[in-house]
Amino acid sequence: MKIHRLVIALFVLLVLAGIFYWSEYRKPNRATAKVSAEAPPAILKLDRAAITRLEIKKKHAVPILLSRSASGDWQISGPKPLRADPNAVSRMLSTVSSLNSTRVIEERATDLKPYGLDPPAAEVDITEKNDQTQKLLLGDDAPVGGTAYAMLASDPRIFTIESFSKGSIDQSLDGLRNRKLFDFGFNDPNQVGLHSGAKNYLLTRNGQDWSSAGRKMDAESVRLFISKLSGLAASQFADSGFTRPTIDATVTWDDGKRVEKVLISKSGNGYLAKRENESELYRLTPGSVDDLQKAAEAVKPATADK
Repeated sequence: MKIHRLVIALFVLLVLAGIFYWSEYRKPNRATAKVSAEAPPAILKLDRAAITRLEIKKKHAVPILLSRSASGDWQISGPKPLRADPNAVSRMLSTVSSLNSTRVIEERATDLKPYGLDPPAAEVDITEKNDQTQKLLLGDDAPVGGTAYAMLASDPRIFTIESFSKGSIDQSLDGLRNRKLFDFGFNDPNQVGLHSGAKNYLLTRNGQDWSSAGRKMDAESVRLFISKLSGLAASQFADSGFTRPTIDATVTWDDGKRVEKVLISKSGNGYLAKRENESELYRLTPGSVDDLQKAAEAVKPATADK
């Protein structure tokens, strides 16, 4: 009888231990649940691939319109057609498609002026393939915390967002423009030509080898020359001042399907450049052009072909 009671007592003890384990160790952690419930909400969750237009409207400035072409490339459509910087556009798309808040300041704001949202410092209209548009309003920087005020036109809540997120979205026209003179990738060119004064250089690729006038050229010296061409970029943009070009460079790439030509003229102590058949002017530093010319002069035959 005593053994029977002992067995029952042991069984009850095991049941109670199981209940205690389940209640204390298997249930959700209260602290975690509380943090999750109080986590700042997302402001925007969009399919980045579905975004087709971005329009930035600022006080006292002409609106900037970015649009995606049928091929998927982004261009500046307004205030006039311009080449867009793919990296700047990519950062902007990444930010607006997944924009998180750091906290909710007001659930139902009645006065937007204290936050710089009436009128907003900037409004960004994000349009998707279905022609639905989200209007994101950006306000002043918050006093502390490296944040700024933001809200959606369709949502009464006011949020704070990280300052770097605001910077990725609130772009200037020059900040969105492509400063590079050439679009080709480093491994893309099939043929490269440079005319500088009385000097002419023409390089043709066959597989991994480069040749000039039937002679195989040193791969490292060609690599440096192409790197200098690819790296040509504007220090500033200009409206006028381009004169007779003294240097021109032509790159054929994408298996001969694309040809880019850049013309360079002297301008004071520096240079101005333009892409063929385009009116935009790019101001180049003297050093970048000098380095390009030196790299062209340094291209030499391969050792075995000397």
